[in-house]
Amino acid sequence: MKRITRKFGLFIVSLLSIGLLACTSENSFKNEDHEQTRAGGWTRWYPYYFMSFRYIVSFHPISSDNRYNNDKKPDREILFVLDNSTPAPAHKAIPVPEEKYDEIRKELGDTVKFLMTDAQPGGFAYIHDFTNVNLTSNLDYEGVPAGESLNSIVNFTYKTCMPWIKARHYDNNGVQTRKPVYSNITIPLNELKLADFNACNPCGKITFPSAPVSGQQFTIEFNGGTRKVTSVFTIPPQTEEDWDWSQNYY
Repeated sequence: MKRITRKFGLFIVSLLSIGLLACTSENSFKNEDHEQTRAGGWTRWYPYYFMSFRYIVSFHPISSDNRYNNDKKPDREILFVLDNSTPAPAHKAIPVPEEKYDEIRKELGDTVKFLMTDAQPGGFAYIHDFTNVNLTSNLDYEGVPAGESLNSIVNFTYKTCMPWIKARHYDNNGVQTRKPVYSNITIPLNELKLADFNACNPCGKITFPSAPVSGQQFTIEFNGGTRKVTSVFTIPPQTEEDWDWSQNYY
């Protein structure tokens, strides 16, 4: 009887061992299969996608007549570049304290493991604490008197991976199953929800319904944040800084 019990015990242990090996193999296969979707010489798991954050503290207009902008409208459109430093000559970077990173990631929903490689590194994103944004002109435009808001008649385009962050697919290990997907979001400026503008990329564009008159000035203001951001521009910009980051986004 003891011999039968011992044999039965060994049989149960064998079954459990086989089951454990099967589960291990299955998980290993899934991870290997997942890693095959990433090119690169090294891989490393991180519990999030965003590696760093930068405050939006300046806004630089750029001509839309740019070889990287496929949908060129130089007479009624500008590209823009966001930055985390103040303009010259008082050039000063305003960093986001690293101790806030985890809190920001939780607020964004960036809490799922990401397989980082040298070919697919983690991202950085611009964040803000603005309460409103407003665009005006020094002249009447499209029936809107000078100085009044143009937010309802201009389109604002920005690039973000937040739709991917919020609605991505996972495998059974709770791991992201595809590379980051970045979306161009185009919306009337008066419908822009500033919370959705968090985690944006540096470049975007503003599209006007018609060509302004020569020399007409527009002012965009981002209010209520760490630093008020104001930019005055014409279309095309009369003075343009040496920004060519748009090649990475358009």
